[in-house]
Amino acid sequence: MMATAAQGQALQLTATVDSQTVPEGGVVNLTLMLSSNQLEIKQLGSLFPNVQAIEGFTLLERGMQSQNSSYSVGFNGQPSVQASVSQEFALRPNGKGTLTIPPFQTRYKGALIQSKPITIRVSGAGKEASGMPEELKQEGVPLPYSQHQGLNEFLQKAPILLRASSDKKTYYAGEAVWVQYELCLTNQMKKLVENSSNRLASESVDLGVKQMPDRSDFQTLAEDGPHADQWVRKSFGGIEYQVADLYSALLLPMKLGKLRISPFVLNGAYSVARQGRGGDMFSFGFDPFGRQQVGFAIPSVALEIEIRPLPQDGRPENFSGAVGDFTIRAELDRDSVGLDEYAALRLIVAGKGTLSTVQEPDLPAMPQFKQHGNLSREEVPRKNDPLRGEVVFEAVLRPNEAGKLDIPPVAFTYFDPAKEQYRSTQSEPLTLNVTPKEGGIQNPLVISLNNAPDADYSKGRQTVQLNANEMMFIQEEGFQGLRARAPLASGTVYWLLQLLPAGLVFGAVYLRRQRERLRGDAGLARRRGARGAAGKRLKAARIQLQRQNAAEFYAELIRGVRGFVADKTGLAADGPTNEELAERVRQSSKDDALADELRAFLDQCDQARYAPSAVSASMDEMLQRGSDLIQRLSRTLK
Repeated sequence: MMATAAQGQALQLTATVDSQTVPEGGVVNLTLMLSSNQLEIKQLGSLFPNVQAIEGFTLLERGMQSQNSSYSVGFNGQPSVQASVSQEFALRPNGKGTLTIPPFQTRYKGALIQSKPITIRVSGAGKEASGMPEELKQEGVPLPYSQHQGLNEFLQKAPILLRASSDKKTYYAGEAVWVQYELCLTNQMKKLVENSSNRLASESVDLGVKQMPDRSDFQTLAEDGPHADQWVRKSFGGIEYQVADLYSALLLPMKLGKLRISPFVLNGAYSVARQGRGGDMFSFGFDPFGRQQVGFAIPSVALEIEIRPLPQDGRPENFSGAVGDFTIRAELDRDSVGLDEYAALRLIVAGKGTLSTVQEPDLPAMPQFKQHGNLSREEVPRKNDPLRGEVVFEAVLRPNEAGKLDIPPVAFTYFDPAKEQYRSTQSEPLTLNVTPKEGGIQNPLVISLNNAPDADYSKGRQTVQLNANEMMFIQEEGFQGLRARAPLASGTVYWLLQLLPAGLVFGAVYLRRQRERLRGDAGLARRRGARGAAGKRLKAARIQLQRQNAAEFYAELIRGVRGFVADKTGLAADGPTNEELAERVRQSSKDDALADELRAFLDQCDQARYAPSAVSASMDEMLQRGSDLIQRLSRTLK
């Protein structure tokens, strides 16, 4: 039941569990200890692994760190110091069979220190929960857990549950995944939660976020929460619950196959007025009102979904990746333009689906027009329903001739996951009335110096024929007073003006090649645009700081720093963990201190996003730290 690092080192990392065999639904108590005979407690605390999640397990409880140090003098008179920092975790295995607790790691002076893996065997069924409604039991909704025996027995009656669901279990590539988490409270528990704002209440329950779901295989398109402000009554198995939408997210899968979203975990603190001294409640500390608190965890089930590739059979050549159910319509910003004016053609793709997969449609041949620039793109999701909305493309057209010019229909192809087939639609044709230029010469004057009998002047043109003796020549005499000037070709300005067109041509070619290079090399484009994208995120964070919106402030700050590192190192912004980002920085920069600072900053932002009071630094200080960190990273990551 023990796994420890190699002996004889100045630093040792040890992992132990209370049992390597647990029933299904049981709990494993893990103890992690970092010890040394050379380092002080403060140093050990800074090196202790930051355990946010453990693959294959739900982290139910994370105890406080405990510290221990001893001093002794040996027979040779030499002093000996032994210091250690430890922390306990309550884990619930996700699934049956044999699972492995992976090694925990830390670094000291560039060396990797890690514990050994621990094997956990999950066999048989756990104890039946008498209070769990059968309907929720079939969904796999787990029970809350507390290390305190008395409170845990109360939680076995299922007074509080966290329900997780997705809109379906199987999706196609490019199809958005909608996940939702509901907080379910019995009437008794609801009153205890409401009492949390009343410090005079004899009993209360405080709730907070312990662990957000791990969505590393997904890109987050939209999210709402976590918050619980609207409650409805629902009945499960004859038991009435108060239910609130706690958190929801729209996710885009980044991989094929079977994917997993780790459990969402809430932490709770049951607070009761202390009756005298002592008592059998396990205390996490006392407050000035003479109360004691006992912690517990409320986990959801892990969500498992399957992502299937789009079918190859029947795939149209003009299919660009759109997944959903869409229509397309076309409209002009005006009905009539002059020959020297412009018109905007708007193409609106609307419907239900993943709007980010909708790419610009191919325009049909329109020889009567010249298109200026590329199509612009704008997503307009419907409020409160990110699965529905519009994607608007706009092209700027200039007519080449006057008259009534036709704009043919524009075709759009998409994959409909509900019907499991490719479908095509098209817009209605349009007509643009183009008027000639005002004041234009309708019958141009043609001057001929000789009679041309075979010339065709029958189309309304006028012919003026002049003889040579009828022409008056300009006289050169009488202008001696004017100063003789040097030829224009001998001036520097003349040659600069002559070279200007060539320079513009070469510049345009260079810019075009640079744009093509960026389009062909997405990694290069991300690296070059990393600083600008991070700056926009920090600006958005500053706006949220002015509004004193802590959750959105830290969300923007995290996206800015994570996105900068991901763009510079070629990683997906939403995919890697904080530890993986720090490791990539470590590999790229060879700067251990910078990598450790990045991880600590991101961990602190994650904690502050959902529990701002747990972070001592102000939002102004965190914003400055994030800005300074990006500047240092930009000098290191090229």
